Amino acid sequence: MDACLMCHPSPGPELSSFVVSSLAMQSIDAEFFGQSAHAGNAPWEGANALDAAFLSYSSVSVLRQQIKPDHRINGVINGSERAVNVIPDYAKMRWYVRAPTRDQLTQLTERVSACFEGAALATSCRLKITKNTPYYELRQNSILASAFSHAICQESGVNVGQYPSGASTDFGNVSYVLPSLHPAFAIPTRPNGGNHSPAFADSARTTEAHKACMITTKALACTGFLVLQDKEFFMRVREVFEASI
Repeated sequence: MDACLMCHPSPGPELSSFVVSSLAMQSIDAEFFGQSAHAGNAPWEGANALDAAFLSYSSVSVLRQQIKPDHRINGVINGSERAVNVIPDYAKMRWYVRAPTRDQLTQLTERVSACFEGAALATSCRLKITKNTPYYELRQNSILASAFSHAICQESGVNVGQYPSGASTDFGNVSYVLPSLHPAFAIPTRPNGGNHSPAFADSARTTEAHKACMITTKALACTGFLVLQDKEFFMRVREVFEASI
C-alpha cells in the first residue's frame, strides 16, 4: 500500500471541509481490589474499592487544573450491582488521556497513573493498571492535503480550512506507517448536536449529509488517482512523509 485516505463527518458551515490534527490518546483501565465486610457491623474489616475509585476521580479532577489547555483527561466508573450493606471489594474505571504528541502523552499518563496509585495507597486497596494500545497523533500529509483541497474546491466549491481537534483516532497510527490524509467534512446539524450524540446520528442519515459525503469521497478519489498515476507527485508525497518520521 502506497498511501491511505479516509474522511469523517463533523458539524460545520455548509460546503466546508477541514484538514485537522488530532490528539494522541492512551486508554487506561484502573482496577481496585479491596476487602468486603459488613458495612454496619464491622466496616473496619473492609477495604473500600469504590472509595479508591472516587478518590482517583477527585485526584484527576484536581490534576486538570495543572495540565495544558490542549491536554484532555476523561474517565468513567464502570457500573456494577452493589449491596449498600457490603463494603465494595472491587471497582473498575476506564480513562482516556490525550495530548498533542506521543511524548507529551507519555508524561501525562504517568501523572494520571500516580492519582490511581495514591488512591490505592490511601484506601489499602490493590491496584491493577492496564494500558491499552495507544492512538498516535494524526500526521496529515501536506502534499495529499493540497491535492485534495484543490480537487474539492475546483469541482464543488468547497472551502478547506484547518483547525486543531480534541478528538483522537487510530488512523493516527496509520499516518506513522504510510502517507495519510484524513479530512473532515461538514454536514448540517442541530445546535449542540455534534459528534457522538443521538442528534448527530439523525443528521448523518439525511440526504444533505450523503451529498456532502459524496463530494468529499470524489475529491479523495481524485487525490488517490494522482498517487497511482503521477510518479512525480507520489515522490513528493513520500519525501514529505519520510521527512516527518
